[in-house]
Amino acid sequence: MLPVLTEHELFERLRKRAQSFEKARDAVKKIKEMVLSSGDDALIRLTSELDGVTLNKNTMRFPAKGIEESEKSISPSLKKAMDLAFERIFDFHERIKPQNKLFFDNYGNLMGKIYKPVESVGVYIPGGSAAYPSSVLMNIVPALVAGVKKIVAVTPPKAEPPHPAVLYALKLCNVTELYTVGGAQAIFALAYGTETIPRVDKIVGPGNVYVAEAKREVSGVVGIDGFAGPSEVVVIADSSANPRWVAADLLAQAEHDENATSILLSCDESLIEEVRIALQSFLATLESGKTASSSLSKWGGAIKVKDVYEAIEISNRIAPEHLELMVKNPRTYIGYIKNAGAVFLGPFSAEALGDYILGPSHVLPTSGTSRFSSGLSAENFMKATSLISATPAGFFALSPCAGEIAKAEGLPAHYLSLKIRNGREFAGCEPRH
Repeated sequence: MLPVLTEHELFERLRKRAQSFEKARDAVKKIKEMVLSSGDDALIRLTSELDGVTLNKNTMRFPAKGIEESEKSISPSLKKAMDLAFERIFDFHERIKPQNKLFFDNYGNLMGKIYKPVESVGVYIPGGSAAYPSSVLMNIVPALVAGVKKIVAVTPPKAEPPHPAVLYALKLCNVTELYTVGGAQAIFALAYGTETIPRVDKIVGPGNVYVAEAKREVSGVVGIDGFAGPSEVVVIADSSANPRWVAADLLAQAEHDENATSILLSCDESLIEEVRIALQSFLATLESGKTASSSLSKWGGAIKVKDVYEAIEISNRIAPEHLELMVKNPRTYIGYIKNAGAVFLGPFSAEALGDYILGPSHVLPTSGTSRFSSGLSAENFMKATSLISATPAGFFALSPCAGEIAKAEGLPAHYLSLKIRNGREFAGCEPRH
């Protein structure tokens, strides 16, 4: 059940949740050593020990034919839904894709930034009992929009092939290279390469605590999408909110796993109680009720606040992955929101709609990292290169001031590279116009 907490109790819970994931660090370092020293043999051994599945170098890669024929195994209605999701996600990221920007200053110098995609990307597709074709689309489509040429995927092995919907999502994205290796070992294989799995430039995709810790470990060796933790939502609701809708949205996060966090902030005490009653009703019938109930009781919470502004202040401290504003005139509060991976405005902006079909990626910063990071987009798969082309007039106008700074920093070769072009000593910083 969702407990009613004080602000202090809530942040104490969040602190403890963050600490609970540090236990994976030592185990992940051992896996890294094994993959670095033994490559494919380590992957085969770890897959047998951790997943109970026997692999060899010939069966590690999933047959491309299975991806190509996947649509035969999904319903026409699911195919239609996934086709629409692909189109909308692609369109959204195409609209916000960074564009080259060049300009001339008043001396005629050409400057700006040009964007180029990274060459290769590895995508982690979570396994477990559920299938997540939406995760495939949300991670890969922005890379396609960016222009990434080589995309490979990994997913934990099971006795049966990957879910047909996951395979069809890969087909939509024109990805044919899938390896049935999961866990931290898959991340290290993508980061460093093995005899079978190629090294990539960037790794994206959600996973369990061991996958998240492995991505943290390889950050700097390759690019990563972020340090992903369990899913989380903050719902700010006033008396205008439908308590059953609020409860359903809290459960939509809580059912992900027992470490997910669902938080309700409301200035209406009666609404909080109605939401708690609705939660009890839904939990009794949901197939995921056991997981959701555990998540709500361990990491969730409801707080009575003075008003919407106080709720936003608390939310800004939490810096949640998802923030829902189920209040009157929600757009009036946008300017007060400082930290959130995605903001859902109004009662019909259900987070589940954003998870699947609206367009923006559902790959968002978690565990407070929206204080300094953003959701996945085409820009994350691109590199910006500064472009500089100085004219003679620009050089002679600006080099005296550059020379002054070089002298102040005690770098005589810097000064020389300017003076030698000027043909004489500088008389001081007197830019010419």
